[in-house]
Amino acid sequence: LRSLVGSEMCIRDRYQKYIFFSSASQPSNATTTLSVLSVDASTAPALTLGVSESYTLTIESSGTGKLVAETEWGALRGLETFSQLIDWDYVSGQYSLMGAPITISDSPRFPWRGLLIDSSRHYLTVDAILRTLDAMSYNKFNTLHWHLVDDQSFPLQSATYPKLSEAGAWVPWAVYTAADVKKIVSYATSRGIRVVPEFDTPAHAASWSKGYPFLAANCPGRYQLFDATSDEVYSFMTSFLTEITSLFTDQFIHMGGDEVQYDCWQVDPKINQWMAQHGIKTYKQLMGYYENKIQGIVKSLQKNTILWEESFDAGFSLDNSTVVNVWLSSQRLATVIRSGLRAVYSFGWYLDREIPDSQTFYLWEDTWKAFYANDPVGSNTYTPAQLSLLLGGEASMWGEQVDETVIDVRVWPRASAVAERLWSPQSVTSINDATTRLGTQRCRMVRRGINASPIFPDYCVTGPK
Repeated sequence: LRSLVGSEMCIRDRYQKYIFFSSASQPSNATTTLSVLSVDASTAPALTLGVSESYTLTIESSGTGKLVAETEWGALRGLETFSQLIDWDYVSGQYSLMGAPITISDSPRFPWRGLLIDSSRHYLTVDAILRTLDAMSYNKFNTLHWHLVDDQSFPLQSATYPKLSEAGAWVPWAVYTAADVKKIVSYATSRGIRVVPEFDTPAHAASWSKGYPFLAANCPGRYQLFDATSDEVYSFMTSFLTEITSLFTDQFIHMGGDEVQYDCWQVDPKINQWMAQHGIKTYKQLMGYYENKIQGIVKSLQKNTILWEESFDAGFSLDNSTVVNVWLSSQRLATVIRSGLRAVYSFGWYLDREIPDSQTFYLWEDTWKAFYANDPVGSNTYTPAQLSLLLGGEASMWGEQVDETVIDVRVWPRASAVAERLWSPQSVTSINDATTRLGTQRCRMVRRGINASPIFPDYCVTGPK
């Protein structure tokens, strides 16, 4: 796996640490000794949406272990599975791999299995993000949706527009440098995780205009929006997104487009004059104009746009390459993919909500059960072509009440329920079986340094005392 991370030793050392977290030995009554696991990955393609992550793991009763995958990314998923087969007994202090011979042929149900983090409402340190990426890899997530900026702060440093973070960050040191971003993207890639940045506009963008006031419409006391009539705004976005493509290598950029309140534009005389001159009669039409311009800029940079579902709901003209991020209703997903557009599903998987959909629980942590039961396809019937447009989904950890001190316990292991729903076949639905697996996975993550929350009374043994 040399091309994946620069050295196959890095992966070997990583998984040796994950598996053998305590000094221990093989059980004295072992009937099979596995001393070597050979790993064979046929190809090393770039990490892109849809790259093969399938693998076959075989442990023979003779003690031979082999992991075969089409790509290095599949080999990574197989190594994670192998690491989860190893048991440690705290009484005897011994490791074991029970049940040989074992054959596991595995592949994900969906190619987009994501987690959204929000670094605007609360700044997340680089270490917190790297730790989150580790936990994502333990759960076979493959996409980090990074909601970088919002009304509250703009923590990303821009060489092209330095006042964005100088005026928009919470404090001067709560920022991400270009080196930070490249470190995060590289770290994610070495774990088979794509990083998709989000720059939500024209709403959720008040922090942008703190350093560059010309971006904002003139609407004092109203919820601030970009000035969608200004050529200077589109020139700015072209230059800014050009810089962004040098930091983020993925083929997608999320451009938001949600929760736009038109009253800001309604009270701006300049915007209304421009609309009259250009034959735009409604503010909804102006929003459609803005989204067309933004999609064009992203496409000119050889990237694909992702938009929140409001742009689809409003009937705006969306490019065939644009992906719709569904978050308001499960019914909307069917409409999107039957229209011929690709979709990512987030509805019902908001980790910040006490009531994720229509169901609530006495114990807050039990919301994972609603996440697990929430299937993107559900009872709908799709043609194979339509089903291929459903790329997958995301758990979303919005940051209004989450910073680095609590992000682990707020995300994990509830997001693990979403990870299993996106990886495993639709037929895997037992809450009772999932409870056992999730409890085991929670303790596994705790041993690996993730402060995951318990879901039932237990004790996670992290090593000998």
